[in-house]
Amino acid sequence: MKYDGYIQSSDYEDLYFDVIQPNIINLNLLFAGFKPVKNKHYLELGFGMGRSLLTHAVSNEGYFVGTDFNENQVAFAKNICEQAKISNLTLYADSFKQLLERFRKMKANGEEVGFDFIVLHGIYCWVNEENRQIILSIIKEFLREGGVVYVSYNCLPGRSVSMDARHIFKLYSQKENTDNFDEIFSFTQEFANLEPENTLHKNILATIDTHRHSHHNYCMHEFLCDSWYLPYFSDVAETMRGGGVELYL
Repeated sequence: MKYDGYIQSSDYEDLYFDVIQPNIINLNLLFAGFKPVKNKHYLELGFGMGRSLLTHAVSNEGYFVGTDFNENQVAFAKNICEQAKISNLTLYADSFKQLLERFRKMKANGEEVGFDFIVLHGIYCWVNEENRQIILSIIKEFLREGGVVYVSYNCLPGRSVSMDARHIFKLYSQKENTDNFDEIFSFTQEFANLEPENTLHKNILATIDTHRHSHHNYCMHEFLCDSWYLPYFSDVAETMRGGGVELYL
């Protein structure tokens, strides 16, 4: 099952990302010559299994909000939230469009809605253009003045070495109706080894070697989703600038 091209039939890996910890973000702002963000109204878009968001909420003062398309992942995170009695965290099973509409209604009803941190790890390049524009609208309308956005994504030119391999992975998956990456890698490796000295084939084999032992669910989300957006840094900077955000490495 897919939502706007994003895979929902499989949960994402249960991972913790320290780079979206608010104090780590503030430390990096200091290193870059910017003032740290004092308040901690924090929004995570696409929180996966919720390990990062739950950890940040329980270990920081402030108010934390997150949403994810995958209802199983939201239920998992909510269960932990309830058991741990985390009171400064709100979790939604909203699409980005639903979340935007929710925030707009809350604001229209006189509620204060705004965030000092808006973070999205990885999902920016796994959703379609409509959702990327909705993400930008959320940032435009609900990032507080002086707030910070953390966005990670597969970036060109470095990620280009995986483009041909990903194309074959997806074609084989669709043709054989399989998401078994042992099969997908085996077929693709056999294909690339027909001409192993070809630069393109070397890149394909390198991609297989890099991900041969990666978690199955990660490979599904990384390589089999319909949307696989690979921008240059300058592309993302220009897009974010249109939302009133200056983007820095």
